[in-house]
Amino acid sequence: MMDWTDHHYRTLARLISKHSWLYTEMLAAETIVYQKGNLDRFLAYSPDQHPIVLQIGGSNLDNLAKATELASAYCYDEINFNCGCPSPRVAGRGCFGARLMLDPKESLLRRLFQ
Repeated sequence: MMDWTDHHYRTLARLISKHSWLYTEMLAAETIVYQKGNLDRFLAYSPDQHPIVLQIGGSNLDNLAKATELASAYCYDEINFNCGCPSPRVAGRGCFGARLMLDPKESLLRRLFQ
């Protein structure tokens, strides 16, 4: 959840439950790719937050692959491609999140599973 599941929220959630899977805020694949020199700002987390899932949003397969490769150094327990975010900040801009459903013939999921 953008602007909610930040480092501080996840720390609090981990205090409440030691076993829950924690999810990061959704990050655009382009943010990860174009911030190579500043990845800690976006991808670093406390080791006590495991199990933790990184959410990546995007529609460019090359950038999704690069972002996943860059993020792998951070040892997330899982990486989730976000293809259904209802946030107005996401759905109304670019071609990822819920916006992908407007053109099912060209959707990322369709290209992934061809």
